[in-house]
Amino acid sequence: MGTINQALAYVDSVHSAQKDEGIWLSDHPFVQGVRVGIARPDEFARWATQVFCITRNLDELVHSHRVNPVAGAFNAMHRDLRLLILLGEALGVSRLKMLSGEANQTTRKIQEWTKDHVSVRDTFLIAQVCVELLESMSPDVAAYLADGSKRHYGLSSEQIRYFTVRVGTKRVRDKHAAELLTLLPEEKWNYVRQETLSQNRLLHAMYNSIGDMWSSW
Repeated sequence: MGTINQALAYVDSVHSAQKDEGIWLSDHPFVQGVRVGIARPDEFARWATQVFCITRNLDELVHSHRVNPVAGAFNAMHRDLRLLILLGEALGVSRLKMLSGEANQTTRKIQEWTKDHVSVRDTFLIAQVCVELLESMSPDVAAYLADGSKRHYGLSSEQIRYFTVRVGTKRVRDKHAAELLTLLPEEKWNYVRQETLSQNRLLHAMYNSIGDMWSSW
């Protein structure tokens, strides 16, 4: 097992790889489009619906298999689902439509990976590390989306709480990811990196799928 300092350095190296590949989500044109107000409201609503589908699927899998998650992101899912419904309603998507919304083709691939890893006890810890590493992008994404939501889409502070609860949490998420890494043998770390990058590419593709304007990125 590696030390916490080795794990923190490894977390930094994974994030560097994400940025070098151009898949760090706060840099995605859709996120920047919301920040400056050029993304259409229906695209913003579509994004919220797909994120809801991903989060609900993960929440259902964790609870159906009666496993005990230690990743902070897993333990916040009930809160996130409630706040995503609130956000969706503010963007014109009713609660019923959020609950009945369907995952698109790319989102389904993310859900399939989640099922394959969360449903198997041997890979559940790996899945938690990957999710924490991916969630480390969310504070930057949330800061841009929160700012754009209020400036350009008329959303209130209460309606954008899904974003504001994430702002400023990157250091905590990175530390938690590193702590989880120390529970894994070091020979598993490169697999965690590989799976994190693979899922990050799918998330990036999901952002591309939000609207025609972003599909060429």
